[in-house]
Amino acid sequence: MFFRFAFWQDAIDKVVRQERPYDHPVITELHNVLNVGSAELSALTQKSLKDMLTARQGLSKVTYIAMTEQLEDFSRMTRTSLLNLCINSAGLTTETVTAAASHLGICHGLVNSLRSTPYLTSKNQLLIPQNLLVKHRVSQQDVLRGRQNVSGPAQDIASMAHHHLDQVKLLLRDVTPLSRIMFLPLVICERRLDLLRKCDYNIFDGKFLSKDSSLSWHLWKAKWRMRLRSQI
Repeated sequence: MFFRFAFWQDAIDKVVRQERPYDHPVITELHNVLNVGSAELSALTQKSLKDMLTARQGLSKVTYIAMTEQLEDFSRMTRTSLLNLCINSAGLTTETVTAAASHLGICHGLVNSLRSTPYLTSKNQLLIPQNLLVKHRVSQQDVLRGRQNVSGPAQDIASMAHHHLDQVKLLLRDVTPLSRIMFLPLVICERRLDLLRKCDYNIFDGKFLSKDSSLSWHLWKAKWRMRLRSQI
């Protein structure tokens, strides 16, 4: 694990210094992106890449998260950073778009933390914050052993995700229809949160964990509506 993070850190540093990158397709494309456009755009892209790497590396060293704020920070540094990379590449770095991306990234990260819990518990890792477990009198060890339901903490995290989702929708009112295409992950979050509600916030329910077979259709429909509005 250490060598993998060291490899990517070194690769990003080489690309930033405009040195010859490793013979790797992803790194080659990063080199192309970072060396096209303004210095400001390049700096934003570098920050997003390093934030993602730092967050992933930090998480690999812990078995649990203490506070909900830490989970939101991790979501911001991973999912928001990924959204920012897309937004920066498209030249859509307005204040409103950036704020909407921050909220959507956090929402997506919170949803992912719930869906990944069954897998992570098998690796003795838990992303449900300790303060929520204590609040609902849930034992961390019982969760790791699959002996206790975590619907209470899961509902709290879902509520946090909904709050960020509502903020995204408010901000998107002031974003051009064409720019809204960058926010299609909103559809993913909405559908997964709705499914979690229908499963009574049981994150171990097979329906919640299963693949969304109609997701492609809903993403296409949302994208088509956004394009249609841009022509009005």
